[in-house]
Amino acid sequence: MVGTVRVGSLLSSSLPVVVIDDSYTIREATSAWEERVEADEALEGNSLTEYIPAAEREQTITTLSEAFATGSGDGLTVSVMGADGKTHRDTYTVLPSSNTNGSLLCLVGTPITGDQQPAAAEDNATGHQDRTVQLERQRKQITRLHEVAVELAQCECADEVYTTMVEAAEDILSLEICLADAVVDGRLIVKATSSNVPTDGYREPAIEDAGMAGTVYQQGESALYNPQEHPDANPHDETFAQSLAVPIGTHGVFQATTDEPDAFDQTELELVELLCRHAREALTRIEQEQTLRERGQELELLRRIFGRIFRHNVRNELNIILSNAELISRDTTQDAVKDSAETITKSTDRLLSNTENAKQLDQLMRTSGDTIIVSLPSLVSRAIDRCREEYPDADISVAVEDIHVTVHPTITAAIETAIENSVTHNSDDVEINVSTAVDDRTVCLCIQDTGTGFPTQELEVINQENETSLSHSTGVGLWLIKWAVEKSGGSLTLRNTETGSCTKMHLPQAGY
Repeated sequence: MVGTVRVGSLLSSSLPVVVIDDSYTIREATSAWEERVEADEALEGNSLTEYIPAAEREQTITTLSEAFATGSGDGLTVSVMGADGKTHRDTYTVLPSSNTNGSLLCLVGTPITGDQQPAAAEDNATGHQDRTVQLERQRKQITRLHEVAVELAQCECADEVYTTMVEAAEDILSLEICLADAVVDGRLIVKATSSNVPTDGYREPAIEDAGMAGTVYQQGESALYNPQEHPDANPHDETFAQSLAVPIGTHGVFQATTDEPDAFDQTELELVELLCRHAREALTRIEQEQTLRERGQELELLRRIFGRIFRHNVRNELNIILSNAELISRDTTQDAVKDSAETITKSTDRLLSNTENAKQLDQLMRTSGDTIIVSLPSLVSRAIDRCREEYPDADISVAVEDIHVTVHPTITAAIETAIENSVTHNSDDVEINVSTAVDDRTVCLCIQDTGTGFPTQELEVINQENETSLSHSTGVGLWLIKWAVEKSGGSLTLRNTETGSCTKMHLPQAGY
C-alpha cells in the first residue's frame, strides 16, 4: 500500500486516481480510473504506458519523468485508451508520495469532456487543488518551525526563548492573539505576548486557579476548546470563540485564541505542539546550564575553603603534632612510648604528604590546560632528587631516554608522587626502577617497584573514577598522578605485577 494518509484517502474517492512507481508500473488505482480504461481485471502490476495512445506515449513518458524529478506537475494532461480504443483526456494534479520501496507519483485526475465539465468534477478539482495548497503551506510552516528550533538553541535565557516562540507563532502560524506563560513558584507568569496583546496587567494565578491553562499544565496534554463553553475556561473576552493551550513541558503553557469559530483544527494544534517541543528543549538546556554554573560556583567555593584548610590549618596542626612526637621519641627512655611516638610520626608524615598532594591538586584544578615542552630526563632527575632529600637510602635506578615531551606543568609533582609512593608504601629494601619506552608519537614513562603492589580498592577507585563512602582511596596521590597525566594529553596505567607495582605514564612526544 502507498505510504501516506492523504493518498490513502484519495484512493477511496470517486475521482480517477492512479499511483505509479518510477518505472510507470501501476501500484494502485481507483474504480473511477479503472472505468476510464474499461478494465475487466485488476490493474496493479501493469504499465501505465499500455493505456496511453501510441502517438502520445513518448511525450507522456517524458512528462512523467519530469514529474518524478520535480515532484510536481499540476495541470498535466494525459490521454488514456479504453478497451474499445476510445481515447479519454484527463487533467491530472501530481502528488509526490513514497513507500518502503521507493518514490511514487499519485495522479489525481479531472476528466475533460469537451467544453462542458460536470459541476461535481470541477468541484473535486478545486478541492484537490485547495488541499495541495494547504499541504504545501503546512510543509513550509514545518520547515520554518525547524529553522526556529535553531534560533531557540542559540537563546541564552528563558525570556529570550518565550519571546522567540511567540514571535514564531505569530509570524509563521498566524496566531494573532497568543501568549506564553512560565510556571514560577507554582504560579503562571506571562513571559511573552503577540504584538497586538497587552504586555502587562495580568494576574499571576496559582496553577490550580489558572483555568484551562492550569489544567493543561497539570495534565501535560494539549487542548482545543471553546472558551465560552468549557467548564475550566475563564475567558477574558466574550467574543473569543475558540482557544488552544499546549504545555511547554514542565516549564509553562502556550495559549492562543481567536474570535472566529473553528479557526483552529487538529493540524494547527500539532504545529503549535511542534513549536512548544522546540521551546521545551531550549528551556531545559538553559535550565541545565544554569544548574551547572551554580554547581561550578559552589565547587569553586568549596575548593577555596578546603585549599585554605589544607594549606594552612591542617598543615600547621600536623607540624605541631610531628614536632611533639619527635620530642617525645627523642627524650623518652621507655620503649613503648618511643614506639608510639614513632607511629605518630609516620602517620603525621603521611598526612603531610597528602596535604602537599592536595595543594598540588588545587593548583592543577586552577591552572589552564596549557602545556609546556620539557626534557623528560630533567623532569625525572628533578623528581628523584626531591625524593632522595626525604629518603636518602631509597634504591632507585634510572634508564630514561633523552627525549622531549609536551606536558602540563604539574607532571613533575606527579612523577615525584609516583616514586615516593613506591618508597613509602613498601619495606626499606624495595627496589625502584624508572625507565622509558618510545614509539612514533608517545613516550611511556614506567615506574616499577618490588614492593607489595597497589591495594585492590585503590586500583578500582582510580580506574572507575568514582569515590563512595564504601569504596574510596586512602589519599590523593594517585588522583594527582592521573589528572596531571591526562592534563598533559596522555593516559595512565596502574597495575600490579608478580614482583610489585607498575605505574605507566603515556605522554605525548614534543611536536605531536
